[in-house]
Amino acid sequence: MRKSIILFLAIMMFNFGFSRAVNTTAKVDKSIPSKLKLMEDPEEGSLLPSQFKPGKPTIHSSRNEFSSFLIDSSKNGYGPYSSTTNPIAVSKDRGIIAVYRQWQGVDATAGYIGAAQSETGSIWYTAQTLNLVYPGGTATAPNLPTGDGQPQGRYPSALASATGYPTPAWNEYTNGATGGGENGGRAMYTYDQMNLFGEFSDYVSPVYDLNNGCLTLPCDPSDLWVGNSWMFDSPTGPIVLSSYKSGLGGSDHFMLKSSMYINGYLWMDDAYLFASDLEQKSDGSLLWMDQRVSEPFFHINDNGVGYMVRSAYVDGYEDISNAPQYHSMFFKQTTDYGATWSNNGGFDNTGNYYIDDASIESMSDALYQEWMSNGDSSHITYNDTIYYSDPDTGYLAPGWFFGYDMDVRTDDNGGLHIATVTYPLVWFASVGPDSLYIETRFGGAGHYHLYNPDPINNPSGWTANLISDLSDAYYASWEGDMMLTAQYTDGTAAPTGAFFPQITLSDDEGSSVVWYASAIPSGYSWNNDTTMYIATDIDIFVAKSTDNGSSWSDPVNVTNTESGIFPNRAFETDVHLANIATDNNVWMFFQMPNFRVLIHDETDGFGGYMQRVYTAQYTDGTADLDSEMLPNQFTLKQNYPNPFNPNTQIEYSVNTPGLVQLDLFDIRGNHVKSLVNKEQTVGSFNVSLSGANLSSGVYFYTMVKDQQSMTRKMVLLK
Repeated sequence: MRKSIILFLAIMMFNFGFSRAVNTTAKVDKSIPSKLKLMEDPEEGSLLPSQFKPGKPTIHSSRNEFSSFLIDSSKNGYGPYSSTTNPIAVSKDRGIIAVYRQWQGVDATAGYIGAAQSETGSIWYTAQTLNLVYPGGTATAPNLPTGDGQPQGRYPSALASATGYPTPAWNEYTNGATGGGENGGRAMYTYDQMNLFGEFSDYVSPVYDLNNGCLTLPCDPSDLWVGNSWMFDSPTGPIVLSSYKSGLGGSDHFMLKSSMYINGYLWMDDAYLFASDLEQKSDGSLLWMDQRVSEPFFHINDNGVGYMVRSAYVDGYEDISNAPQYHSMFFKQTTDYGATWSNNGGFDNTGNYYIDDASIESMSDALYQEWMSNGDSSHITYNDTIYYSDPDTGYLAPGWFFGYDMDVRTDDNGGLHIATVTYPLVWFASVGPDSLYIETRFGGAGHYHLYNPDPINNPSGWTANLISDLSDAYYASWEGDMMLTAQYTDGTAAPTGAFFPQITLSDDEGSSVVWYASAIPSGYSWNNDTTMYIATDIDIFVAKSTDNGSSWSDPVNVTNTESGIFPNRAFETDVHLANIATDNNVWMFFQMPNFRVLIHDETDGFGGYMQRVYTAQYTDGTADLDSEMLPNQFTLKQNYPNPFNPNTQIEYSVNTPGLVQLDLFDIRGNHVKSLVNKEQTVGSFNVSLSGANLSSGVYFYTMVKDQQSMTRKMVLLK
């Protein structure tokens, strides 16, 4: 594959809420553009560079601990808005890969698959249009077996492990004669045959089938959609497992598992039925009530132990003798890297173990008692004078309703972690405790972490903690320009699906650290006409536990960008955490809709607009921004304090000896002064800046070493 590299330096800024740092190996032009603006919205063909192009790193300036990188654009946001995909993966000590549907112009298909990757996290290279040639070279764009002959990639995920090659996986929207079924879903993958995460990567073409049932067409199983894909390390090498639903509205979920890994190439086993919405009990009746059951979420540790988790009511749950009566979590276990899953024991000997009613009541009661003892009335009582003619005080009742969106992790010891949307159960004094309501607007509705260190052998060992209260978000009105992509079956916005929880575990030896992140509404206004709150802003919030989820830090708004007035909104959406983290650092993927470029109808929500695609890194403040999982590089930190008056400190570090230049510029690009210009050894350094003789305003400071450059913004307020 031909590889050419376009390297350039660009420093662009927009409004007080953003700063942008660019790191490149080009010769440095130290001037700053006089016109500071957003990244230009791509016109048709303007994002058709050669095979690799540098990303445009952007730093959200709300706090020093968070660095974001604008890696590319997407024509719409319909890939990562699903909580089941995994668009970002980290390979320890080697790099990061992010996979997404890639913008190639206004009139081009939205089905191109792109992959951005980085060895250090500071410079990103983007591989273009990976799915131009179908498996075996049987078809090539513009003559692919799709509706328009062009690539039609959907729901991509990024796969990587400590030893595995960077691997994008997705499904193609083909015709029925190819993928089979109504929509022709065909699961595919490619891999970087150079096994690198930087500019010299080379993705194989033609791509390969994940489903070996596509050796003869149409594929069997057919019509595979919305993959939940992972790569795990085992003693014999990497293993890839991908769970796909058969058909957009199908009831069967199939597992595609590799049995051999040869330099990135996957030797796939025959697909097997992984989970079914039509699963039966021993008497032949359906297991799940009205097939209302979540997607199967799964995760396996490097020892081969893992769980598949679903939330559901069992059929006949109303019968008091037929436990569980609550909408509970059901799970199956594997101990052989997904080759087999528990098929006996658990509920009705189906292999589906579950959180029993007593455990759910015990967990909820423990939290309610804690809230009461802390005087946290926002989670205890509720006074509603709007929807009830007589003001009525509501009370939390024992138990919860577990929602359909979640994230799952298995720790090194075989413990099961579930982050899930959870609603409290409420009764009203005038009605009585026999009439319970599932309340989304009662305090305590939101994202919970459930944990059991041995859920099969110790079914009562569950603990639960509220990570983030989203009752305001669930209660708010989501109409007009705030319409969400995730929608209920009646077409109304579904905030419970739009703001899904994400967790990941530290890969540090012996660690008990769990990370959480989600896009969460961060601002509201009250509408007297509708008597509803209207959300006005969405940001990324991050929380951390150091004791396997027994306690959590308060969620921190790590982006904190001003929303503005439509179409000048700055919303961070569709947050996904990487497969692994460290004790102090975590990587994530998210999108920001560009509301000036409407691709589909406004009623499709945020996903109907062109998207700016980002990766980001967050540190809890106890470590350098540069991830401990990645090679060291020179760094330029945000000055502190910022804004400042009159003094501030700038910290930077270099990993190789050499000439270091650090210069200050004003907002018009004029050189103000030289702060550092000398040979320095490896290490970390501080420089003090006094603004006593400077005017108030925005300034930039740029560090240059070995023809690499990094720029940050500072604000002097007098």
